[in-house]
This record gives sequence, C-alpha cells and structure tokens, in this order.
Amino acid sequence: YTLDGVGNRLSDGMASFAYDPSDRILNSGYTYDANGNLLADGMATYEYDAANRLIQMTMGGVVTTYGYDGWGNLIQETTNGVTTEFVLDENAAYTRILGEVRSDGGERLYAYGPGGFSAQQAVGSTVEYPLLDGL
Repeated sequence: YTLDGVGNRLSDGMASFAYDPSDRILNSGYTYDANGNLLADGMATYEYDAANRLIQMTMGGVVTTYGYDGWGNLIQETTNGVTTEFVLDENAAYTRILGEVRSDGGERLYAYGPGGFSAQQAVGSTVEYPLLDGL
C-alpha cells in the first residue's frame, strides 16, 4: 500500500484513491450524507438512523439490517431472514460481545483474556483460539 501523510491509502496495487479535506474517499461511486456517513461505495449502499448508526446495508441484492439497544450497542443483525442476537457484557470496562444466538440455531460464545482481547471462540463443539500478530 501507498499511504499519505495522515495514513489514508493512496493506492493498493489495483486502485488509486483520492480524499476530500475530511478524509472521505472521493472516488467514483462514493457518496456521503450531510453528516459524513457513507451512503454508497460502488459495491453497497448504506442507511443510517437519526443517531448516525448504520441500520441497513444492501450489497448485491442482499439486505442486512442492524438493531441497537438504548445505549447504542449493536444487539441484532438480520441477513437473508436469519437474525443474530448479540449477548453483551455491559459490566466490563467497555461493552463486549459474550455470545451470538442465531435464529437458524447457530451460536457462538466468546471468552476474553487479559487486555480484553478475545481469547477463545466456541462454535458448536469447535473451539477457536485467535492469535494476535505481533506486527
């Protein structure tokens, strides 16, 4: 990647990017609302609520909707008729996801280690241990 002085990607080997004074991409297909929210990026369209939270994304004809609790935490995502409910730990220093329960029966549980990083994810009988890259 080639970056500018503030870290914006100028090129990635396949495409070049230009930015406005607010660091928003100016390339063809990128549009923004008056609040600076991305409305379209050439591949997807986005809709926001009055609090500037993403409530819908449409990509390739697939619509994903998002729901939030009164604190603004993401608690629900629906794609292709499958709803994922997020179980949150609101007692941590910052709110984090403890689990995901899907309307199709799927679920994922999270455990956290020192520093708040995800130390373990369980999907059914499969347990995954994410590793952090030292770079």
